[in-house]
Amino acid sequence: MRPAWLVLVAACGGRSPSPMPPPPRVTLSTPEWTRRCGVRIELARIALARLDPGFADASLAIDGSPWNPSLRFEARRADGRDGYWQANVEHGRGPCIDFDIDDDSYNNMPWRDGSSASNVQVDRIMRMDGDEAWLQANGVPPATAIAFRREIQLALRECLLDARGVELANAPAGICNFDDVDRCPDQPSEDSDEGCPEVVPTP
Repeated sequence: MRPAWLVLVAACGGRSPSPMPPPPRVTLSTPEWTRRCGVRIELARIALARLDPGFADASLAIDGSPWNPSLRFEARRADGRDGYWQANVEHGRGPCIDFDIDDDSYNNMPWRDGSSASNVQVDRIMRMDGDEAWLQANGVPPATAIAFRREIQLALRECLLDARGVELANAPAGICNFDDVDRCPDQPSEDSDEGCPEVVPTP
């Protein structure tokens, strides 16, 4: 028979720490990751170009910043109508974002509808170890919206899995406009900004 205290602990169920992420499946540099991810997106684009000519002129913008690399895909309808397909994936987070979210359910989120899903045809978002990928489509033929969602989700998920093996560099000092900036006046006054030294009037 198990001790009473053991039964009590099992019944109450203590809070277990967040599971550790699995080890990276590959080790990559930032240029290697952006190149590898770009190939995955390009293969998806080639498959989609068979369905809609708008994907023939798609663009892929690559930001190789070693502290927050990202890739952004965009294609527009070839017939001149106002329709688009967009996607983005990034490793790390913008250095000017000055808050951290220590919530595993936020930092690790499977593909789900985004906040604009009720206003556009496709709006999907995914996070893995804090990295984020999203895609949108609107004003496009339904068949291409479905195919875009399928193909790009697969490509971006692979990019996020690869990102686990990419070590990020520290962002350079001064990259944000609030880094190392003295906002206090040279001569403190009674109405100084918050956080700046104030002059206390003498009676």
